Amino acid sequence: MIQSSGALEILAACLLGVALFTLIHRRDAFGAILAGALGFAAVSTSLVGFAGVAPTRDGAAQLQAFAVVAEVVGVLTVAVGVSLAAVLRRRTGSDLLANPSTFLGGGAVGGAANRQPGGGSPTADETSSEVSESLSEAQAPSTDGGD
Repeated sequence: MIQSSGALEILAACLLGVALFTLIHRRDAFGAILAGALGFAAVSTSLVGFAGVAPTRDGAAQLQAFAVVAEVVGVLTVAVGVSLAAVLRRRTGSDLLANPSTFLGGGAVGGAANRQPGGGSPTADETSSEVSESLSEAQAPSTDGGD
């Protein structure tokens, strides 16, 4: 029993390593969600491995029950994450992790796109004039000859 629990701990460590590698190297939301699912699987595998060396039968049962709860939470997290990532990709044609400039106004992270060449941030008048210009362009009648 102790030998199999050691193998389960090694498997859990490998799963966690793959999850961290995937989380670091994937640049899309689906990859990050799958890395999270691998992380939950590593936790539950580790809990089942520790149940093999539990001093009492009740302790082992509690660890296995907690592993089941961890897997349920992981599955629910993946279901919500995949649905949110699908909606995000459908509405914008991109996803937040792959192309953050889509959501930040075309610039780098931290609002660097809104900085003026002089180093200062845009004033309220400049921002409001840009907004009013974009609204007037959106409300202008079409001159392409109709449908």
